[in-house]
Amino acid sequence: MGAFYNCSLEKIDIPNVKYIFTNTFENCTNLSEVNIPQSVIKINKFAFKNCGLNNIVIPGGVKNIESNAFSDCPYLKSVTISEGVEKIGWAAFAATDLETVNIPSSVKRIETYAFNECRKLKNVTISDGVEEIGSYAFNNCQNIGDVQIPASVKKIEAYAFNKCWFTKIGTFTFNRKSDFEYDYYMFLNCNNVTIYVLESAKNNYIDNDGNNSIFYDIKTERIKTF
Repeated sequence: MGAFYNCSLEKIDIPNVKYIFTNTFENCTNLSEVNIPQSVIKINKFAFKNCGLNNIVIPGGVKNIESNAFSDCPYLKSVTISEGVEKIGWAAFAATDLETVNIPSSVKRIETYAFNECRKLKNVTISDGVEEIGSYAFNNCQNIGDVQIPASVKKIEAYAFNKCWFTKIGTFTFNRKSDFEYDYYMFLNCNNVTIYVLESAKNNYIDNDGNNSIFYDIKTERIKTF
């Protein structure tokens, strides 16, 4: 177990260390405030899983946020991911109360399940520079509104946005012209999404018969241009 596993601390200022190790603060349900110094370069898996954090600032010195680092923090509403962070790991922020997420351009891949089951997540900003979005990355984020996908994104994997627009109406805008790797099921159970693509790229998103989009259960009339 981690050094402070299941502790009763309410606040901690982490000293000038390079690593926050696996399970260090896991299950510290009273821990609501943490200050992470610029010296930290890696937050290991399960480091803050199931903590009482309300908000967290991850400085740009941190390169890797590993798997489940902040998952299952039921009160976590705000996270600042600073420019310089390169990796958002598997289920890093899954099942939290996040409402807004800004992904900086230094992140190249949003890993599988990264924001899975963040049901209060409304606003997602993905900066130009991000290249891949992993499977189930935003699965069941039912309150997401409008999402802009920058031209830098080359690949979106299966179920990445599954159930995101199942009940809520929203839009999803692609800004890439070509050379885009998609999965047929990336919009599964997105009953109320409208997809916007560049006029010059529309044919890339329509099937060979011209009757449906390339995405499962997304009809051609839900593909618009700008």
